[in-house]
Amino acid sequence: MGSLFLAIRSLKSNALSTFITAFSIALACGLMMAVHSFKEQARDAFIMKDLGYDGVVGAKGSQLQLVLNSIYHLEASPGNIPWDIYKSLKQNRMVKTAIPMAVGDNYYGYRIVGTTKDIFTLGKNGLALKEGEYFDETKNQAVVGSITAEKTGLKIGDIIKPYHGLSFNPEDQHENEFVIVGILENTNTPNDRVIWIPIDSFYRMDGHVLRGSGETFEAGAKQEIPDEHKEVSAVLVEFRSPVLAQRIAAQINRGTQATIAYPIASVMLDLFDKVGWVHKVLEMVSWLIMLVAGATVLVSIYNTLNDRRREFAILRSLGAPKSTLFNIILSQAFILSVLGVLGGFIFYGTILSVAGQIIRAQTGVLIDIFRYSHILWLGPLAMITISLIVSMIPALKAYKTDVSENLKPTN
Repeated sequence: MGSLFLAIRSLKSNALSTFITAFSIALACGLMMAVHSFKEQARDAFIMKDLGYDGVVGAKGSQLQLVLNSIYHLEASPGNIPWDIYKSLKQNRMVKTAIPMAVGDNYYGYRIVGTTKDIFTLGKNGLALKEGEYFDETKNQAVVGSITAEKTGLKIGDIIKPYHGLSFNPEDQHENEFVIVGILENTNTPNDRVIWIPIDSFYRMDGHVLRGSGETFEAGAKQEIPDEHKEVSAVLVEFRSPVLAQRIAAQINRGTQATIAYPIASVMLDLFDKVGWVHKVLEMVSWLIMLVAGATVLVSIYNTLNDRRREFAILRSLGAPKSTLFNIILSQAFILSVLGVLGGFIFYGTILSVAGQIIRAQTGVLIDIFRYSHILWLGPLAMITISLIVSMIPALKAYKTDVSENLKPTN
């Protein structure tokens, strides 16, 4: 206890140095925890396992682009496929559910997706309503995701006019009007940033041209649309079993009109594996910053040690054993590191909170600052250990304090 008391008194007498050192430790520890936790949560969030569907079928091309466009609403569509492909999937006995999607419009940057009501019942909990009702597939109605409603202020009964394209341009507004009839519960998924409308209403928007048959077809307001002209951007598919899924996936990919991204998680895992080196670099940098913070502890204690040689010599002359001086320095390093680690959790929460808000606004995915991760105890433990190790150098110097030499008065 005596060593701890003397260590605290020393830190108080050098308040500025103590604050700077603890601040550097806090910043290093907080950054390291945030980098690791963000990597883990981002990976888990984007590799969603309980989507309610197993794969997504779209135009021949990149499976990653297909998934980013259809599931995460982040990428442009790779193209369209004929309505017949959707019909064949829906009628296939190996397919449990098939849901068409048509994209190409937005409302102030939030994507508008034409689909069927089946989208709201897909998955474990589906897309539950917070208020209102689901759209009528024969009317110009819309159901809004939670983030879209929050950011745009849309409410039940409001009327919107979509804008052509996936990026907002005020000059590309359609004349068609849609009535908001439902607001969805928050799901912490990309679906929260979407406005859902009936796919038939999507086809009938002014300027929309269908080329499913290879010929150009523009539907009138009440004109029946032959299936041969219809086309979709993607089809969400739920299979009856993994074995059947492999069989039909092979059949689709052998064809020339469409491709299937299956399983979706493996496509996203491949993306994270390709950019994994970025996370590794950030992790390495965060550990290097912790080592620099450890060096700051060494410099701080070493500088105060030079000013306390006479004090240590007096303690030795009064009968204090060498181990007491050694313990004072270690206690000083321990207190500094603990103060820094506690501050590190503040930095961790701040960094992850700011990053989480940006990620949620852009993708709908939630980053939880309260989610448990092993790094939340491993990081602080590593920082305290580093501080104690580097403090051994000044501690050994204090241990070897020459009493007779340092008792001499200084001029």
